[in-house]
Amino acid sequence: MLKLKLAMRLVVFLGVLACDSVARSQTTDRELMLDEPTWDEPEWLDFTDDQEQPVERFKKGFFQQLQFKGGYLGSGDSDDLAIGYAEALVAVGVPLGSFENILGVAPKFRVDFLDGPSDLELPSQLYTTGVNLLWRKQLNERWGLMAIATPAVRSDFEATENTVRVFALGLASWQWIPGRLELSFGAVYLDRNDIPLLPALGLKARPTPAWLIDVMFPRPRVAYRFLKDGPRSELWGYFGGAIGGNTWAVLQDGVNDELTIRDYRLLLGAEVIADGGSGGFIEIGLALGRELEYEVLDEKYDFGNAFLINAGISY
Repeated sequence: MLKLKLAMRLVVFLGVLACDSVARSQTTDRELMLDEPTWDEPEWLDFTDDQEQPVERFKKGFFQQLQFKGGYLGSGDSDDLAIGYAEALVAVGVPLGSFENILGVAPKFRVDFLDGPSDLELPSQLYTTGVNLLWRKQLNERWGLMAIATPAVRSDFEATENTVRVFALGLASWQWIPGRLELSFGAVYLDRNDIPLLPALGLKARPTPAWLIDVMFPRPRVAYRFLKDGPRSELWGYFGGAIGGNTWAVLQDGVNDELTIRDYRLLLGAEVIADGGSGGFIEIGLALGRELEYEVLDEKYDFGNAFLINAGISY
């Protein structure tokens, strides 16, 4: 009796395989006449399934986002440089003809708190106040453009020269395999004394719904989606890298100078993405290759590795 049941199951299994083979072998004449290769949409991109509906990153309206974030970097050594910061930002969207073509405008304010060795003269606070301008346009199914410009005052609010600086980024993206692989290329202008300009090159791969490999220099990261509540929210964990620091105008010993801080960061974090751009994040990491340099005084200081923690919330 057992052998009979096994035999019947084997017959059913072989029958299913045969039907599947016949179905796969049927190709229409229209498909054979196509000159260009086509890509089958992966099953996990079937957005008729409510669970895999994408989470909207933007609100459909003027107000877009209110964001607060802060962090701390230091080693705990009194002879080392420690940096804390707090930042606030509010973003709105200005339609350029339609809500499919929007200019993002986001005024922001940030303060960095410095605490260093007693023999190193440092400003106690450094400020960054400006406005982020973001424009993004999808040209067609494969090509997209993005531009960012951030004119800002970066200084200790005492210096009178070289206080205004501009961050800018121009990027073109191409969907090599739509929904799976995207290539990007362009340039990012940091307006820093140590790193004024960098290429923005990379690729973004989505091998499965839960994995995102974003190899975009200078801020690469690999992310994994732990939880998803349909189109409402997602929980991601990530590991990545970044370049930290910036250049500010400062008044040092009565002289207008420029202070540059730099480090290279390894980051491990978690991020919640909610509908309309709300959410939050927390990350820890390690800062390597830390340097501080005065441009006019021609002084340079090296510091040891340090731990860091950053967190933020947005609505």
